[in-house]
Amino acid sequence: MIIIILLILILVKIEKNLIVRKREREKQVYKSYNYQQVEEIESKRDYESKYIRKGLLSKKELIFYKSLNVISEKLNLVVLSKVRLADLIKIQNYKDNSEYYRLFGRIKSKHIDFALASREDLEVKLIIELDDYTHNTRKAIESDNFKNEVLQNTGYKLLRVRNSDELENKIQNILNRKSEE
Repeated sequence: MIIIILLILILVKIEKNLIVRKREREKQVYKSYNYQQVEEIESKRDYESKYIRKGLLSKKELIFYKSLNVISEKLNLVVLSKVRLADLIKIQNYKDNSEYYRLFGRIKSKHIDFALASREDLEVKLIIELDDYTHNTRKAIESDNFKNEVLQNTGYKLLRVRNSDELENKIQNILNRKSEE
């Protein structure tokens, strides 16, 4: 019986020592990791000159935004710009995480140009895409087709325009059509 108690005490002591050693190793790894991180940050200072600030909208988008803002005021709506698809729709009925991330990957980096939304609750009433010459490439056409399909299937109304000509009438027609449905 005494031997068993001595063995238990010895095992407890050994376990405590192992735990203490493990914690010391973790502290050393943590300290060296932080130090390495600081060194990496210091050595990457040259990236500071690689990035510069830019405006949210291109010149053409800004001109369009200003026209759209005047119209939205009349309609008691607010203009949102550069909204991600992932902020407008969510994924459902996926089989597993792999499928979820594949589907999410298709919407996480795509955005819409503008949305008209209710001032009270920001419910999106209409999505507006400003299609310029950059939308003529094969890749852009595929992306636009994907957006069209996803937005239509999720119940959003979409207006694609090349400029602000007759914009107010086009918006009114779509919004009136939406309220009649």
